[in-house]
Amino acid sequence: MRQQQRITADRDTPIEYHQFSQSTALRMAMRIAGILTWPIVLPLALLSRLSDFVFLTCTQLIAFVPYLVGTIVRYEFYRFTLRACGQNVMIGFGTVFLYRDVQVGDHVLIGMYNTIHHCDFGSYVLTAEGCRFLSGPAYHNFDRTDVPMALQGGRLRRIVIESDCWVAPTRWSWQAWPLAPWLQLAP
Repeated sequence: MRQQQRITADRDTPIEYHQFSQSTALRMAMRIAGILTWPIVLPLALLSRLSDFVFLTCTQLIAFVPYLVGTIVRYEFYRFTLRACGQNVMIGFGTVFLYRDVQVGDHVLIGMYNTIHHCDFGSYVLTAEGCRFLSGPAYHNFDRTDVPMALQGGRLRRIVIESDCWVAPTRWSWQAWPLAPWLQLAP
């Protein structure tokens, strides 16, 4: 086993995302493992078509399957249930999709504990842990003070994450870096 270099606080340590450079043998093993999950995944995928509530129940159920098995189960489930789910997609532990109307491109890494509403991800997208992709800034109406906010409805907007982007949560626990236009909202 290769010895990893220790990560220190005084300098950056280069890393590689091995997800994007898998050997042919590993890709084949993952594919076979994926097929072996079908007796569990396919009934859940079919059940999830009954309603959005059943879909959400299934996504919450598979969100907490541990790492290796969970990565494969989540990929296979979302491949059968989302509007589109590309190749070589890794969906982290604790991540929940609230709606099926989501597109995910190829070579995407969605970190742990993400929440995803109506969203489209391009290819080669990375999301950090704890990202929230809610359906736009007007999710809840609160114009009237005589009507409870919960009874006023809201307006949804699709979130579009273009290809070759990294998305981080709004609160970072490391040194502040200048921001770049990584995240683009659909008009």
